[in-house]
Amino acid sequence: MATARLTKKELENKKQMAYLLYMSGEDQKIIADLINVSENTLSKWANADKWKSKRSAATITRDELINKTLLLISEMLEQA
Repeated sequence: MATARLTKKELENKKQMAYLLYMSGEDQKIIADLINVSENTLSKWANADKWKSKRSAATITRDELINKTLLLISEMLEQA
């Protein structure tokens, strides 16, 4: 049985839906199943567009950011 090829628009729609699900905290394996793409394809999208960094930036609080920055500075000072 032949698999129908997706149009560029359909593929872009799947990618956008995957991104929204990822940003809401969903697991990549579940997203791949939901939108019917391979985990490899989803991983390529996520890595190419830096989804992990974007999700982290969207969910980190100001206090967490300050604490992480201070910890990094402390580690750098200890190494110096």
